[in-house]
Amino acid sequence: VVESGPLTASGEGWQAAAARLLAALRREPGGAAGAYDLWLEAGDLALPGLPGTIPLVRLDARLTLGAALDRTLDGPPPLLALDLREARVQQGPASLTASGALAPDAQGVLEGEVTLVLQDWRAMLDLAEAAGLLGEASRVPFEGALDALAAGGDRIELPVTFADGWVSALGLALVEAPRLPQRQ
Repeated sequence: VVESGPLTASGEGWQAAAARLLAALRREPGGAAGAYDLWLEAGDLALPGLPGTIPLVRLDARLTLGAALDRTLDGPPPLLALDLREARVQQGPASLTASGALAPDAQGVLEGEVTLVLQDWRAMLDLAEAAGLLGEASRVPFEGALDALAAGGDRIELPVTFADGWVSALGLALVEAPRLPQRQ
């Protein structure tokens, strides 16, 4: 378990900061040799290009690795499976959560399904617009589409599929699925 007060990370041309960070990794009780529970939580996270801070970012997951973590390993073991219990970004009453399961295929391309849930999606659009991620002209069509998905409500649940090398939602291929590095 690692707990930190104010923390700053930077690289060439960028800087991120968090008022607090909590990270924990433990071997899953009764699990396979490479099974781990992972918990990460950052409070008041400041990211490049975003105005203000994000009050809460959380990741609760189960990782299955190709081998148990050991300081004598020659590099990290490959990821065999990721069970995403909850990934959450919270800004006031607005939140984006994700849960599901992913695993790399033989070529390292992720496959599986993740369910995204947007709560108070209109506030999320406001945040995206304020951050410059969504132009004013683009907001109207996005708002109309999201309103239709929410059926007039404030919550949207959207299954996202990782299959055949693509990430898809609502039957539309959106982007290529991520490929994990393969160990030789």
